[in-house]
Amino acid sequence: MSEEVPVFVVNETGERSVIAFRDWESARDRLFYLQEAYVAQIRREVEEITAANGCKVLAIDVANVEVVPSSLLAVLVLLTRGGLQIELLHPTKSLLDLLEK
Repeated sequence: MSEEVPVFVVNETGERSVIAFRDWESARDRLFYLQEAYVAQIRREVEEITAANGCKVLAIDVANVEVVPSSLLAVLVLLTRGGLQIELLHPTKSLLDLLEK
């Protein structure tokens, strides 16, 4: 079994933690890691980061993220229902358009 490659890098920790999607070798790699199969891993990572840092606000840098699977959006909604505030930093126009629909 191969080791999981982290999806996020942690830029700041504390009550307001800042994370970003890690740099991928290519757009193809980015799409691979954002596909539905990795949503459970993404949720685990977010839960671990927030629990370890007493995080109440999670800022996610989404620069260069054009497409987000609906199941990832559902995870973010579930996390907010659990009391976590989510901020999206540097969203692309296409991501903003998607979220406004």
